[in-house]
Amino acid sequence: MPARIGKRRRTPSPTRSFVRRLTPSPTPRRSSTTSRREKRGEYGRYGNPNEWVVERKLAALEGGEEAIVYSSGMAAIVGLLMTKLSSGDEVVFFDECYHRSREFCSKHLARFGVVTRQVKACDYEAMEQAITPRTRMLVSESPTNPHLSVVDLERFATIGRSTRSKR
Repeated sequence: MPARIGKRRRTPSPTRSFVRRLTPSPTPRRSSTTSRREKRGEYGRYGNPNEWVVERKLAALEGGEEAIVYSSGMAAIVGLLMTKLSSGDEVVFFDECYHRSREFCSKHLARFGVVTRQVKACDYEAMEQAITPRTRMLVSESPTNPHLSVVDLERFATIGRSTRSKR
């Protein structure tokens, strides 16, 4: 059945996209650096139309108000850690999490007074014992990298929720 696009009829084709066209411009239009909704010509660090489309679709899929995309997983976790942790806070990692994420915490966040603890992957009792009143974040991935251990995410989340009561 032909798809209707605008006023013309086109036959569906495996080489034609029915999603929003990508914008190759490195300088999207924005009118302010303080609001993502306003447009102006600006360096790409403030996003671009392609990112905005993906962010809106992710937010809709997840039932959220907004979403943000990063260029890499490392950028995403560093952004999260830098936003949520302060001097004196602690973070607990399973030891099979991505090495550079753990290294970022143990080497770089340590300079700012953030304590990093590591416990054996999938050792939930050790995770619970590593939690102190200063623990602000538990970090894991599933499957882990590079050993592909599968983390029981429900149990991991339960441990995380119980952390609130220890503060």
